[in-house]
Amino acid sequence: MFLTETTDSNNTRNMGFQFAGKAVHTAVWVATVLLFMVLLGISTRRWSRDQGGPT
Repeated sequence: MFLTETTDSNNTRNMGFQFAGKAVHTAVWVATVLLFMVLLGISTRRWSRDQGGPT
């Protein structure tokens, strides 16, 4: 499976970078969507109330 130890370590490092990049990319998209929801005036109070938050 593994050709050499050097490529194995490089692949592991690249997979780590790819995972971090995807995590950051996803977080940015989630934050962007939530920001647009707030700017568009969608009430977030409904969400917190449905989840048992303060009324």
